[in-house]
Formats: sequence, structure tokens, C-alpha cells
Amino acid sequence: KQEANNAGVALKNAGYKFDVAYTSVLTRAQNTLQSILKEIGQTDLPVIKTWRLNERHYGGLTGLNKAETAAKYGDEQVAIWRRSFDIPPPPMEADHPYYDTIVKDPRYAEGPAPDQFPKFESLKLTIERTLPFWN
Repeated sequence: KQEANNAGVALKNAGYKFDVAYTSVLTRAQNTLQSILKEIGQTDLPVIKTWRLNERHYGGLTGLNKAETAAKYGDEQVAIWRRSFDIPPPPMEADHPYYDTIVKDPRYAEGPAPDQFPKFESLKLTIERTLPFWN
């Protein structure tokens, strides 16, 4: 939260004013945006939320911390997933503990459809997901 506040102060000090704000449907991103808007004095700004701006989907790694992921897959493989552009992590299958929680989340009522929900994302796939929002 402090980083978001600092960003808001920096934007305000630089004289930025905005007409609209964009964020993902994820709570953490929305909280970050609200902290920034508060600091710049624009809490009444229209906010557009879209799943296409969500952070990268780590698929089958979801719910694991770095140590657990390394223990399960090895440090070398984790480094490949984290540093590569087009190598995704393993998919999140329907039996994953978080699958239903994520796919059936009401925040995704406007998309994607459950059968089109990403099962994993490389950085390349993340870019491909976000670009339709901006184009």
C-alpha cells in the first residue's frame, strides 16, 4: 500500500490529472488504484475494470509459494517459467483446489467464458490477452 501511496504522491507532484482509470477485476489491483486516486485527489474518477488487465495467470502453480514451487518442480524449471517469454507454467486443471473459485467467480460474469478461461499464461499469452482491450 505504501508503494501505491508513493506513486500517487509522485503523480500529484508531477501535475498529472486523469479522465478515467483502468484496472483489473482483482481486489489487490483495485485497492492499489484507490490508494493512488486518493493521493491525487481524484477518487470520483470513472474506473473501468476488465479481466484482460489481470496479472499473469500462473496456472497449476497458483496457491504455491516460491519455495513450494521450487521443491515440487526444481529451481531450474521455476527459473525457466519466470524468465522465459513463451514457456507457460503447467495448466490449472479442473481438479485444482482453486479452479472453481477462480473460474466461477462472479467478477468474470462478463468474460471470459468458463471454457475460454486461461489455464495458464506465459508472458506472451498475457500480452495476447491484454491487447484486445486496448485495440
